[in-house]
Amino acid sequence: MKELNIELDTFLNRFEVRPAKSYAFFLGSGTSVQSGIPTGSQLVWDFKRRIYCNHHKITAEKFNDLESEENRKILQDFLIAQKIVPEKSEFEYSYYFEKCFPSREDRKYFIQGKVSNATPSIGHKCLGKLFVDGISDEIFTTNFDELIESGVQAVKTGHSFLVLSPEKESSLQELSKANYSKIIKLHGDYRYDALKNATSELQRLDKGLSDYFLNSLKNRGIIFVGYSGNDDSILSTLESIIENKKYLPHGLVWALRSGQTPSERILSLIKKAKTVNEHSGFLQIDNFDELAYLLYSKKCKKDEGIEKESRTLVNRKQAFELDSAPSNISPFILNSLEISTFPKTALAVDSGQLDWENLNLPKSKDKVVYSKYKGKLYLWGEVGEISNYLSELGINQTATTIDLHKTKLSEDSSFYQGMIYSALQMHFKKKGFDGFGRHGVFDPKSKISDAKIPNNYAAYEAIKFQLSWAEKSLRLLLEPTVYVKSPNPDVKNDSSRTGIVNRLKSNRFNATVGNLLNIWRDKLFPSDNEQISIGDFSLTVVRRFAFAGYPQAAKTHFFKRTKFFEEPKILFNQNDTKKETTHPLKGLSEFSPYEYNLTNKSSPIRLAVITADNCFTEVKMHLDSLNSESSNRNQSDLYLTNFSGFQRIYKSNLDVPNATDNARVTLIPSRDTIGKTCIEFYDLLKNCIDSITLNKHNFELLIIYIPENWSSFRELKNDEFYFDLHDSIKLYSAKKGIKIQIIERKSLDYTDQLRVKWWLSLGMYVKGAGIPWKVRTSTPNTAYIGLGYALKDGKTLLAASQLFDERGQGLRFCYNQLGTTLCYKKIPL
Repeated sequence: MKELNIELDTFLNRFEVRPAKSYAFFLGSGTSVQSGIPTGSQLVWDFKRRIYCNHHKITAEKFNDLESEENRKILQDFLIAQKIVPEKSEFEYSYYFEKCFPSREDRKYFIQGKVSNATPSIGHKCLGKLFVDGISDEIFTTNFDELIESGVQAVKTGHSFLVLSPEKESSLQELSKANYSKIIKLHGDYRYDALKNATSELQRLDKGLSDYFLNSLKNRGIIFVGYSGNDDSILSTLESIIENKKYLPHGLVWALRSGQTPSERILSLIKKAKTVNEHSGFLQIDNFDELAYLLYSKKCKKDEGIEKESRTLVNRKQAFELDSAPSNISPFILNSLEISTFPKTALAVDSGQLDWENLNLPKSKDKVVYSKYKGKLYLWGEVGEISNYLSELGINQTATTIDLHKTKLSEDSSFYQGMIYSALQMHFKKKGFDGFGRHGVFDPKSKISDAKIPNNYAAYEAIKFQLSWAEKSLRLLLEPTVYVKSPNPDVKNDSSRTGIVNRLKSNRFNATVGNLLNIWRDKLFPSDNEQISIGDFSLTVVRRFAFAGYPQAAKTHFFKRTKFFEEPKILFNQNDTKKETTHPLKGLSEFSPYEYNLTNKSSPIRLAVITADNCFTEVKMHLDSLNSESSNRNQSDLYLTNFSGFQRIYKSNLDVPNATDNARVTLIPSRDTIGKTCIEFYDLLKNCIDSITLNKHNFELLIIYIPENWSSFRELKNDEFYFDLHDSIKLYSAKKGIKIQIIERKSLDYTDQLRVKWWLSLGMYVKGAGIPWKVRTSTPNTAYIGLGYALKDGKTLLAASQLFDERGQGLRFCYNQLGTTLCYKKIPL
């Protein structure tokens, strides 16, 4: 489709130089979104929800999030099962509208309620300015609202123009009045007309309007924006003339939001238009408001009101800053020390053809700090040691002094930062610490005693450090960690070593980490202003940790822009504000899940099971144990609360198959897994999922139990390939529409079964039954975003893993591809 695209800048320049009235506009429901009016697609899902909820006699609150793929699937599956579907998908809007509101008058009142109080967005005002300045004199629309008219009046009160529609009195006679700008409402105006919104009505366009529409296209181009094209009357009219060179001399331009895919019918239409006129094509845009503002900026005189509003439009894309913390809030400590002084110069020589391997060869390399950048070798150290180092490299030049600019300090992974990292490593080595990784050291004298560490492994207290330029100062961030020596140091992916590190770190909470920070600070920088000398060059580290909040000590560095949030309450009943708490587990135990309080219905969660042929009994016992009680024996764990059993907590029965001959049980013979590779085993498991999917109407949740003898299939890693069984199964099952819960043997053996019961039961309830709770917030117009990232094919992928509003409802969002990204140890910054 790339060959059909028009570059936005190219089109804007074209729009600027073309004569006035070269383009008409065609607006669909997508142009009204910013004004709070739902699109046709959003209304379709609203209609589907109405049909479903009326049939099941439940409140629409159950499906508040109509952007949820899960909710949409439930609604669509029901409609298909009930055979409530139109002949063609493009007729969904009118078909479901008529199903919900058979009366034409009711449909009119419904539309009136949606559009009557809407206010124009900046896009409508920019379009109005194009009207007022005579740049464009015709706007066609399938919308029923009056946002276009309001946009014109917002720019110039009393400006004359015609609003034409199928049944407005004398509309057809007004068409001949070419000296007026015109807004043509092809499906009617809710203020005057019997609106076109039923299937039979949308199959035809009024002949007078159709003839006028076609005649208009003989002397201008047309820009479609916010229009999905699910309307046979409009597309048929365009298709009838698209290959005729008498029409659309300035082209047919179809604007698409980034990531939006056109229908096959629209794609075919644009291909034909492009063949006739090279100026036709798809225009990729962010939204209607931005496109309209860009067109206005290219052609119109500046409007004070629009310019003022445009600053808000621009600010939507700007990074935000937190407010300064109020003085009545106590500050909190950060793991940041200031590097108050650092070398502003370095000695430099031409590096020639020397690469990093050559630079690391000299014996004197440990006595100097060096870095290569843009053909030069930068050095810190004693003059004599630098001379020895250069001599060993075969460089006979005289080193000259060169200034280093602070701008390079703000660039992560810059050569300047690299030299400071090397200077710190050199300092730490003199203190008796050993390095690991790129930016880490451990104390060989602080061996950790732990009975669970295998004899051939050894664990030590360690610290990772990172440089960061913040608030015009160079900061050193410290992160206490654990270093584990492996008996096989050449093994890249030692799962045992990783397991030891994770276990030791997972038990370290705020107080422990704070104490370790102080210990490491005293070890690394015992003096108040620790001087780190590298020959004739030096750094100074201030040993006081920075704080965030309001300054209360003059000698301590503060980050003043800090925001404190109260922990939000979790809501378990939409109609009873007393049923809320900040503790989710106690809330479930005391108030029951939100889903149950919403519907007052209790449905069993039927489980299906896939496992090895000799493991059914143990996984069944584990699942049955969720129906029993467990108490908190760990008094130091203040978060976990007693578990009173699945049914009592969730008000839903857990239906576990009783025997292996149950249709919901699939067992894999042990002999079938002998000699299998990870991929072969994955294929075997996929076949089992395919088989059990045939009976997916008999269960809500599929349990896949991974016993110990399947652990070798769990993961495969090498330099060229990575496979994770857990992630692959979840992705495959999602495509099949199957919700799964993977349980591994380690869950059965875990000492704290109370923790296992809570997390396993909660996961199973959410997947098999519904909503456990909702977050109640007191901050309107606030979005909560959970960010996730991944590395794939050498690219950093960044996405929002969660996005919801202040009511806990899911949101739809637009995204743009990242440009150049900075990474620290493969972590995007």
